[in-house]
Amino acid sequence: MKKIILSLLTLPLILACGCVNCNGAAAGKDVSWKFTYPGGKLKALTFSYDDGVIEDRELIKIFDRYNIKATFNISLGRAPKHPNRSIQAPEVKELYKNHEVASHGYLHRTMILLGDKSLEAEIADNQKAIAEVLGSEPPGFAYPYGRHTSKKAPTRIYEALAKHGLRYARTCQKKADFDLPSNWLIWSPNCHHNSGLAICKRYKEFKADKMSVCYIWGHSYEFARPKPRWHIIENICKLIANQPDIWYATNGEIAEYVQACEAAQKASKFPEIVNPTDVTLYLTVDGKPFTVPPKSTKTVK
Repeated sequence: MKKIILSLLTLPLILACGCVNCNGAAAGKDVSWKFTYPGGKLKALTFSYDDGVIEDRELIKIFDRYNIKATFNISLGRAPKHPNRSIQAPEVKELYKNHEVASHGYLHRTMILLGDKSLEAEIADNQKAIAEVLGSEPPGFAYPYGRHTSKKAPTRIYEALAKHGLRYARTCQKKADFDLPSNWLIWSPNCHHNSGLAICKRYKEFKADKMSVCYIWGHSYEFARPKPRWHIIENICKLIANQPDIWYATNGEIAEYVQACEAAQKASKFPEIVNPTDVTLYLTVDGKPFTVPPKSTKTVK
């Protein structure tokens, strides 16, 4: 039997083709298998909204009505300076309970303009502030103003984020495809919500053969100012909600799940699939559903 060692280095190739064909000794034939999202789905939808403003209250009502998940990126150091515009710390836990809270920097400062000490404070102080409200530090980050790298120090910000436990970070750069990010600290969305209806129409019709994601971002105050435009997000939700082939998840849920698949690929030797994580993993084996519980090993036959 030919053994194929699955490593993190081979992950981009594996995810790009969507499956791995191996020699199954027990079956005496090629076995086609691939990771999927929960329930065997290959499509995921997620939203990301910045700044933690009071219009998040109305946006959350809409998302909850359609059972759609979103991530809300907040700056708790800046919030007290705008008491009439920003969600304050005491409201955070209850307001965002059905969604995810991620960091947007403590004072919403442009990361590439900060020195090392200020960069450290911008990240660490917001991690601490959110943990004081929610009980744990967030795993996600959205770059203030979308700016995250420079020619002088292309990796400095990423290293600082990773140091403080940030597992993913969102840019504002638009990407056309629905592929998963190759670098989770440079996760680019498909579009701003102004283009969301067209993107969601395309994704609704998209035939995925590997795990994919449709990612929309924006600011909730854009639906209220300068005049009410809540119909934009309402129409998006009406179109894309309740699709049987889509997993509706927060940014963090998607990142955690796919990173668990990465860890499994690194730990596994065909035909044994090793799941070293606390997440249940889903696969298809010759088109049939297959699960690997947390902290367990299963043999693909």
